[in-house]
Amino acid sequence: MGASPAVADDDLSRLADDPDLTVQIAIGIEHFEDGLVTLTVHGDGRATVVVRNAGQEQRYERRLEADELRRLGEELDELGLTSLRARPGGRPPDDAPIEVLVARDGRPLHSAELWYGDRWDEPRLDGVVRRFDALVEQIRAGAG
Repeated sequence: MGASPAVADDDLSRLADDPDLTVQIAIGIEHFEDGLVTLTVHGDGRATVVVRNAGQEQRYERRLEADELRRLGEELDELGLTSLRARPGGRPPDDAPIEVLVARDGRPLHSAELWYGDRWDEPRLDGVVRRFDALVEQIRAGAG
């Protein structure tokens, strides 16, 4: 998958001001451990978590408040989500991919394939994963 040119730095910080902007982060492998967890956040506040594990799919939805959405966009921008790149070299067989997609009106603006194991050497990626985990848990707990 590689990486495409990054969007302008201010795009993610203005997530709450751009209803057509979408940030999607997917972590994992469907048939391994916790499966594939995909978080999709739209600039209009819609947030979806889809968990695919062993052929089963669970879906959770929630609308983020404007201040939550603004903070999320600012945090992802500060962490440099669109500038993160995978480190070169081989991977252990149990390393999990992290796929990032930023799109506007369905048109990709940025995509990257990163690796979960890189978070231990890249504090910004670790911050993205921590934010992802917290938001996924929040959406799963509040869906209903």
